Amino acid sequence: MINLHCDSHGIWTTELTLPEWAGFQSRLGPFGAIDRDGPSDGKTRLSFGAYGRESGPLGDRDLHLIRWFELNHAGQAPSVLAAILAAMPLLRATQPDETGLFGLESSLPGPRTATDLRGMIGLHHVLIHQLDHAGQPYVGYVFGCDWDDGQGLGVLMHGSRAVDVGGSDVAFLMWIAERDAQKSP
Repeated sequence: MINLHCDSHGIWTTELTLPEWAGFQSRLGPFGAIDRDGPSDGKTRLSFGAYGRESGPLGDRDLHLIRWFELNHAGQAPSVLAAILAAMPLLRATQPDETGLFGLESSLPGPRTATDLRGMIGLHHVLIHQLDHAGQPYVGYVFGCDWDDGQGLGVLMHGSRAVDVGGSDVAFLMWIAERDAQKSP
């Protein structure tokens, strides 16, 4: 079982290694900055219920959601990468070029495969939301990326389905997960 501890802000956190993210950039620096030369060994930070959860001990439902992530995170990785690749045209269209103009084919690279992404992004943080639908938590993945040092990249997942891809806030904004839970069967 993932061993979380409650920090001084009442947020349950830990550091762990997710082997499926080894070989990407190492992005454990502030705001997802590169923290060392060479590829990541898969080490990242994990938080549970960081936004909107009352402080206090973890309950059975919380432990179920954490356990779901523990058993299924490796299976989410291919879907996360596919969602990033599918979102690249929109990300490119909304990324400013060197002059600050939007919608141009800026310096944002155009990866075609998950392997292409390895040298461009790195996992910075994972957030397991306390909100679930059909027994599966919403899980946010926050990446540092070469094309945006300030905003980063976020993917919100539910099971193997990408709910949204965008700036890092997509991974942790609870209202995106709540909206999706309300419209999902």
